[in-house]
Parts: sequence; structure tokens; C-alpha cells
Amino acid sequence: MIAALLRFAPFIDLAYTHDELSALVRLYPTLAETIGKGVMGVDTHPPGVQVFLWAWTKLGGLSEAWVKLPFMLASLGALVLLHRMACRLAGATVALVFTAVLATIQYTVLYGQLARPYAFGLFTTAWMADRLLAYRDRGGMGALFGIALAAALSAYMHHLAALQALLIGVSGLFLLPAERRRNHLIACAAAVAVYLPNLPVLRAQLAWKGLDEWLAPPTFGWFIEHARFITHWNGVFGVLLIVVVLWASARAVRTRDLPWTTVVIGLVWGALPYAITFTYSVWRAPVLQHSVVLFAFPYLLLLLLSGLKDIPARASSGLAIALALVATVTLITTRRHFALNSSTHNRYEAIARGILDADEAGIPALVDAPAHILRFTFERWQVSAPPPYIDLTGLDAEAMDRVLDGLNTDRVFVGLTLQAPEGREAQLRVAFPFLRERHDMAEGQTFLLSARPHPGDKDDLRSSTTFTPEALSDGGWSVRPGVRTVHDTASHGLLKRWRLDGQEFGIAYEAPLAATHAMPYDAIEAGMDLAFGDTQATVVLDVEVPGGRRWYRTSAPSERPYRQAALQPDMRWSELQQAQLKVYGWNRSRGAMRVASMNVKVRQGNPVRYAWLGPVRGEWTYR
Repeated sequence: MIAALLRFAPFIDLAYTHDELSALVRLYPTLAETIGKGVMGVDTHPPGVQVFLWAWTKLGGLSEAWVKLPFMLASLGALVLLHRMACRLAGATVALVFTAVLATIQYTVLYGQLARPYAFGLFTTAWMADRLLAYRDRGGMGALFGIALAAALSAYMHHLAALQALLIGVSGLFLLPAERRRNHLIACAAAVAVYLPNLPVLRAQLAWKGLDEWLAPPTFGWFIEHARFITHWNGVFGVLLIVVVLWASARAVRTRDLPWTTVVIGLVWGALPYAITFTYSVWRAPVLQHSVVLFAFPYLLLLLLSGLKDIPARASSGLAIALALVATVTLITTRRHFALNSSTHNRYEAIARGILDADEAGIPALVDAPAHILRFTFERWQVSAPPPYIDLTGLDAEAMDRVLDGLNTDRVFVGLTLQAPEGREAQLRVAFPFLRERHDMAEGQTFLLSARPHPGDKDDLRSSTTFTPEALSDGGWSVRPGVRTVHDTASHGLLKRWRLDGQEFGIAYEAPLAATHAMPYDAIEAGMDLAFGDTQATVVLDVEVPGGRRWYRTSAPSERPYRQAALQPDMRWSELQQAQLKVYGWNRSRGAMRVASMNVKVRQGNPVRYAWLGPVRGEWTYR
């Protein structure tokens, strides 16, 4: 009941994720087109879910509730099968605690709500495991048929589900009585035969490089982040689960009552897929993510909790309630699962609504988001003629300046996603420095910006410092000996400028990053205003953690006088306390150069920017 409530409570308000939309836009009128254009050559997953979505949407349309429904039901069905397996292997007391955890953690709730291969793969692999244990205990052709069908379906759901099915099938040779192994092999051979038509697709996908364009090879630190992901980045929940696992492990060692079958299943079905995926990601191509080891996680968890076998029923019930309660509360509060997944906080829908509102208000909409997904969103809303917007996708800084120069307005709507360059927002804020509205969402933001101040404008700067030849330094700024100030003839000698002729460096700002009141997820901007200078003159922004990571940005070459660099380091709290911030002008050519001013700004970042797979980083002010 708790699992159903967590998956179905926000049923009418669930929004599509980027991965779901990327699958839905690859549905074509015919099944052949869907496989040929929507799977072959453009998708790294087997075609099973894409084929299912093609048929399911033909039957009932593209509404979120309809499309997600079978995946939610599969997630619940997997829990039933896994609970039954845990009862068989470790007893009812372990099964109760085990299922309480699986029912309430975001790992299974999140992936149980996505119309992607994960819920189906968890169900089909759990079904295969259940049928294998049933065949071990009772035999029967029905169990053999279930093994074959579940294995074939797993292979068509996800490559790692196929790996899971392979390990379950091979382990059957050791778990089954000798007289039943031959029939089991026949069932597995039948599953392989059903999968054979997909081999050309698999061969092509294995030749691809994987996810290394945006996913780095993992280190052993990934497993720590994985554990934090499972426990919602909440210390109380993490400590509670660790204590329970340690207690279970101590009981298992003391009682020596852990069946070898449970150990083999926990290691082969649970730990081994983690090890294989990690090794492949290090040596071949990065694929290790939380989602791809979901199919193995329950069996590893079962092994870790198996030492609770035969504890008193009252203790197991209390423990299950405590774990479910803490997991549910932290899922809602610390994890902010339902807020993040709400349709009102979906970046694509927010941007599409903003485009419509901007058109109605008669102001331009500047958008850096996938055009095909916005087009799909308008089609679902039955907007036959979507209003035009200015597509910023792929524009460099200079092209962006030309767009801004061409605008004849004092207000703009802006919609940005993670595909936007890091300095896009900072560049827009130079032309439109006043903030009317701002909304932060996972992997996206929308803004209403103005070139002129208005009552009620918002201020999202944490700190700002500007240095000019006339200004006294308020700390952190320095000018090299030998850098002279000169009067600007264009201002009739009223304004002073720094003269860097023949010098590569001259004006700099340096301070501990923490002294700027920055938070770990904030945006840092540096600007340099030139009265005269070479196009290669640059402002440099450098954040370094001694002995650790470093973030380094320079402004792009430009014919314009204002140079800007921006970055969003997204660092850990410990790194923030040690990080040093440096900003300086760089006269690369050592030619004639006059600097009018320099500035450093720390702008409140988006705390849920990476919250799909990471923690909410701070106060969610702009919701």
C-alpha cells in the first residue's frame, strides 16, 4: 500500500523527463519506422520498450498518466515477486524489512515512475528469478515457460537486464537439482532463440563508444555516491540503514545461519553485475549509472539484510515501520521527489508556457532548449501554430551578442536548459540586468529579464565588487607596480583608465571563495570593461582547491569592449572552504590596452540544477 501510494499519489501531476520525451519523439506512424528510425542507429537500448510504447500510445494516446501507468504497475509487480523470493530464501522477517526498504526509497520509486526500461527490466528479471526458485522447489512446465519468457523479455528491455538474466540462467545450473538442469538449459536456449533477431542491433550498439561524451569513467567513489543516492542524501536515513546492515551482518556471523543459496544469489545476482558494469565502464566505455544496476540492487540488499532471519516478529515489524517512515519522510522533504517531478517544475513545459505568455505580452522569447521537444510539447497541447521564438541553440558568445544587439525591447523571456553554454545566463544579464521573475527547475531555468529597473525587481546576487581607477579597493583587488592610470580623452579627461601597454597582466582580484558568501552551487561571473584593447584581451576566472579540483574560464575574443567569463563549479562544501578565487585581466598580445573597470559577482545558483541524480544543494528560493 505504501509503495502504491508513493508511486501513484502524484499520478495526475507527473511530468515527462527528458529521457521519456526522447523516446516519445521517436515514435513513428508504423512499427517498421519506429524500429528503423527510432531505434536503429539512434538508441543504445534494445527495442522492447520502444515497441511497447508504440503500441500503447496507439491504444490510449500520449498523456503522462496513460503512458506511465504500465511502468508503475510493473514496479509494484516487481515488489511482489521480490518479496516472495525473499520469503523463500531468508524468511518472512527478512522479507518484511527488505520490502519496506524497496517500497519507499527513491531508487525504486523514481525508476518505477519513468516510462523507460527500468521498471519493466526490474519486473522481468524478478519474474525470472521467481520462476527459477519455483522450478527448483516444485518443478513444472509452467515455471520453465516463465523462465524462458522472462529471460527473453529482459533481454529486450535493457542490456544490463539481459546481463542479469544471463547470470540468473547460469546460476540455475548450480541451484537446481541435477535432474532438472537439462530442461532448464532448454528453456534458456528458447530464450536465446527468441532474442536472436536483435543481434544485428546489439552488434551495432556494442561498437558505439557509450556515454563518454557526458559521463566520465567511474572511480570507487561512485559507490559512496550510489549509497548516498539510495538514502536520499540524508544523514539520518543513511546512518539508520548502515546500523541495520551492520546488525544483520553481525547476527549472520554470530549465528552462522546464512544459507549458501542466499550467499550465492546475493553475490552472483547482486554484487557481480555491479563489478562487471564498473569494470566495463573503466576499461571500455562509461555506462555505470544508478539506473543500470537497479536490476541487481535488490539481491545485494537481500544479502546484506539476510542476517535478520528469525528475529522476533515485533522487532522486524518495528524495524520495517521505522525504515519505511524515515525513507518516506526524507523522500518528500530532503529529496523533494514530488516537487521535482511535478509538471509545474518541468523545464520543457515551463519554457513552452513562457513562449506562449511572451507572445501574448508582445515580448521576445529567447530559448536554449531542444527544438524537437518543444515542438512535441506544443503538439501535445494541440497548439496548431506555436508562436516564434529566438532559438539560441549552438550560438557562440559573439553570435549571441549579435542577437542581443538586434533586439528592440526592454524585456525578454528566457528559457535555458543544461544544453546552454555555461556563460549564457551571465551574457544575457549584461544586456538585461534587472530580474523580474526567475524559476529554478531540475536541469533548467526560466527568467523574465528587463533592461530597466521596476518596483518589485528581485536581487539574486550574493555579492558583487567593482574596481575602477577612481575607486578605493574594498579588499581583494590589486594593481601591479608599473601600471599607470591615464585620463580618457574620449571623456574630455574626466575619467581615468588603467594603461597596460606592453604588460601581460596588471589588475587582479584574489580572495577565498567562501569570503564572497558563495554557496557550492553558485554562479561566479567576472567582467572587464575596456576603453581600448586588442580583440584577444581576456578576463580570466580561476577557482582552485589546493591539491584538488580546478575550474578555469576565459572570455572569448571579441571586438566589443566588455569581456566576461562565468562558471558554475558545483563543488562540495569541503572544497568551498578551501577554494581560492582569482580574477585578472590578460593582455595576451601585450599591445596597447586601457581598462575602465573590472568586477566580480557571485549569483545565487540553481540548487536543483542537477537534482535528478544529485542532492538538492540548498534553499530552493526561486520555485
